[in-house]
Amino acid sequence: MISLNENNFLKETNHGIVLLDFYATWCIPCRIMETNLRKLEERIINNKIRFYKIDIDEQKRLANEWKTIHLPTIILLKDGIEINRFEGCKAGSQTGKIITEWLSET
Repeated sequence: MISLNENNFLKETNHGIVLLDFYATWCIPCRIMETNLRKLEERIINNKIRFYKIDIDEQKRLANEWKTIHLPTIILLKDGIEINRFEGCKAGSQTGKIITEWLSET
């Protein structure tokens, strides 16, 4: 997963399907979710989706702009537009199921 900041955010997220993981280094559920997302990222075939992470403490403006209240916050974008989100840590299989369902809807 690649880290995003204000400088590269628009370039990386304005096309295709993108998953954003808003997290904090001090957030234990965020660490668990990152592990789940990395495993999922390895399983996604043909680069259907690009995975990015955003540290809310370093990127406060982006966190505010995307209205991240609870951590972790996972947002799915299509061509730069939010199409779905969930907040909080989910079990690995549940995360995969949710994101797979999102992909089938796009």
